[in-house]
Amino acid sequence: MVEERNTKLTAAERERRNELLENMHESGELNELRQTLYARLILEDAWRDEMKESTRVAVNQAGGISEITMDELVHKLLPVAKRNLPGGMQSEMMQKIKNACNNS
Repeated sequence: MVEERNTKLTAAERERRNELLENMHESGELNELRQTLYARLILEDAWRDEMKESTRVAVNQAGGISEITMDELVHKLLPVAKRNLPGGMQSEMMQKIKNACNNS
């Protein structure tokens, strides 16, 4: 169900994270967080425009869309996406995740 993304976690930490994600998925909290984040980012024109431009630049630097994999694109864009999050959004989402984990 949950793809292993962070290899620096211990086996116990991965197991606990997967349990929390499964509980959040089953309760609908994970979907609610995704919907909230998506709605806020789509409505934030400056963030969306920055991501569009960053995507164009990354694809052009790679030599075209057929020359870059999705993993490479995500690797290049994730730092830009995080850096340009609208003020307070990251801490707000982290608080919602913490609340959801505490309810598990």
